[in-house]
Amino acid sequence: MLLAQRTPREPTYADCTKAKILDVNTCYQIKSRKGFGRLQEFKSKKKDEIYYFAREHHSHWFEFVAPHEGILTFELTPDNSNDDYDWLLYKADDPFYCACIKTKQELPVRGNISRNDRLLLSRTGMAMEYTNEFAPSGPGNSFSKPIEVEKGDRFYLVVDDNYIKGKGFELEVSLPKPKAKANDKTIKLKKLKVSGIVTDAVTMLPVKAKITVEQDTTGKVVATVFSDSLTGEYSVNLFVRKYVFTVEGQGFMPKSESVNYRKVTATEVSQNFSLDSIRVGVRANFYNIRFQPNKSLIKPTSEPELYRLYGFLKNYPGIYIDIKGHTNTNKLADQYFLQRLSYRRAEAIRDFLTQKGIDAKRITYRGLGGKEPLIVTDDFEKAQINSRVEVVITNILN
Repeated sequence: MLLAQRTPREPTYADCTKAKILDVNTCYQIKSRKGFGRLQEFKSKKKDEIYYFAREHHSHWFEFVAPHEGILTFELTPDNSNDDYDWLLYKADDPFYCACIKTKQELPVRGNISRNDRLLLSRTGMAMEYTNEFAPSGPGNSFSKPIEVEKGDRFYLVVDDNYIKGKGFELEVSLPKPKAKANDKTIKLKKLKVSGIVTDAVTMLPVKAKITVEQDTTGKVVATVFSDSLTGEYSVNLFVRKYVFTVEGQGFMPKSESVNYRKVTATEVSQNFSLDSIRVGVRANFYNIRFQPNKSLIKPTSEPELYRLYGFLKNYPGIYIDIKGHTNTNKLADQYFLQRLSYRRAEAIRDFLTQKGIDAKRITYRGLGGKEPLIVTDDFEKAQINSRVEVVITNILN
């Protein structure tokens, strides 16, 4: 008896774990498909969530790796300009990342679920002239801002087709190699050695501490070093960019400091830190907890900083804190709006901590708007330091 041979099924790439591997700088013609595969990663979303599809309709999952550093963009062009395609981009740093997406433990780094614009032939993606990281549902920007990547960065892109009879689309992920300019000093001084000493703010004695360096805009950890327990000295090699340094020592309040090395012309700079021992009244600023513009929605890139604050409270269960939200000192903005905005942002951080298991009784919160700036300046870039989250120890129970 002859058995009929079964024709192998064509892969559908409709699940994160079965994503289609893409090469960057290559154009692909993607056929339309029906359904969301074996697993529906996005079943529903809350009203205040802008990071997700309302639900997953007809999905395509793609995976790609950055072959070099640069500015990543992509463009999706529907074959039929009536078709509406939404998308979310995830940066993967864990072999089990797909499970984290489904449980919403990981948030996308970019996304666009705005209504398709037929004047643009319903094209969407990430493009250089845009500044929004996400675009929520409804009328809005068809494109989102690009993302700065390093060699080896891995991404998952999920594209969802809202139309049952979608015709398919062209997709190209672009990552041109950066071109060095002969007269560009930042290219010549691309690498920078940063060194310094970590000390106790009162005794001035050296402190053994963990120094974490993150990119200022993305929150990506680029380096982790430790200061010497006998001398307090440390050093780290970086590129000429903006960073946030976070210094943590046993028995000390974490310290976060924003620094800008873009205009540095030397090859070595000194960066010292002094830490305050844990006591009532000590405060710390967390610069890499960022929010959507004029909203209290926490950006996905804030997670490392949020978990650092969570870890501090978990390690010291007797500490009580007050979270103070601050905005820029915008003289043209409505001051009541700024105060309410900073209040809602402080509340959002409290909610994150309590959802992770920190007792709500240990946390108070308030918003101060732009009433307590760190610096007063008309320079917009320098004034960004005023928009911050401040944490103050209010009580310590043994």
